[in-house]
Amino acid sequence: MSHAFKSDLGAVVLGGKENIISRKLYRSTLRDISRSSVLPLHPIKTSATKRQLSPEKEYTLMSNKKRACDLAQTTPNKCVRDAFPPDDHLSHLMRLERELMPKHNYLETTQKHITDQHRSITVRNQTQCAYALRMSSGATFMSITYMDRFLSTYAMEVRHLSILCAASLFVASKFEDTIDTQFNVDELLEVCELRGNNARATLLNMEAKLLRTLDYRLSQPTSKSFIVLFFTKSGIFDNRTYYFALFLAQIFQTDCACLKYMPSLIGKLVACIAINTCNEVDCCHNRYLSSEVAELGSSDIAKFCIRDLQRSVECEKNDHGDASPIILRYASNTYLNVADIDNIHFDI
Repeated sequence: MSHAFKSDLGAVVLGGKENIISRKLYRSTLRDISRSSVLPLHPIKTSATKRQLSPEKEYTLMSNKKRACDLAQTTPNKCVRDAFPPDDHLSHLMRLERELMPKHNYLETTQKHITDQHRSITVRNQTQCAYALRMSSGATFMSITYMDRFLSTYAMEVRHLSILCAASLFVASKFEDTIDTQFNVDELLEVCELRGNNARATLLNMEAKLLRTLDYRLSQPTSKSFIVLFFTKSGIFDNRTYYFALFLAQIFQTDCACLKYMPSLIGKLVACIAINTCNEVDCCHNRYLSSEVAELGSSDIAKFCIRDLQRSVECEKNDHGDASPIILRYASNTYLNVADIDNIHFDI
């Protein structure tokens, strides 16, 4: 069933639940809406939608600073301003990441045919496809986490990884991205190079199986979520620092060693490294930053994570270089050439 449905008026509506809602029911609902003229047939482009129309505008730290200033001018009751107070919001994210964390050793315990190298190649291809489909960074991180959660439960053969990769991208884009940046099935099949008469049906069947395996729990905290949260709490509003933290986190996702660590730890570490490398901020004058750095410095797990992260970045630059889609993306002017930074301060 096609991902895009057209009404008699020619308007295109993306069917996010095309494998759940029948074509007949969907079209009858659309005709009722068209007759009553209660809802617009075209999506309303809000300011939040426009921020995600292009990757370089998917999250602007300066706009977040403006939002913080606007909140400071409103009523001081935090329960009115936010759905969660800051501490409750962080504890909620950390509870979710513990519940939805993929198994760190699923390649040894669950998978018989898939190795570390297979996963690394698949993650690189999946990231490259996400770039070609203009997906946001949040959806890209989520799609890889969806794939790891699925592989933690089901044993697969290597030849089926490509269809799982496409289904993970499809679900993550529907959940995370706005309607302006979503894509249809044909575009996804073309970018992922899935051909054959049954490619569409196979993709939709894998999508349904993926959703059932994830128990429809798609709100997945990733390292990108904690990067944004850390920068917001520390008061760092700099796009170059933010892009460099994303660059380090996406490289680390290609390494199977990242499965050993919680996304909150990875997000906090890459944010601290990015601040030390790009900002040269004195931690003594930032109370939140100094407390977090002191906590990381006293953690043995954080030291192991920094060691694995440094090894991943060095291997990505030395072994792949210009052939790496992540390096090519973040070496562009759009992302302020953060991939060209050589003197990285891994010491915290």
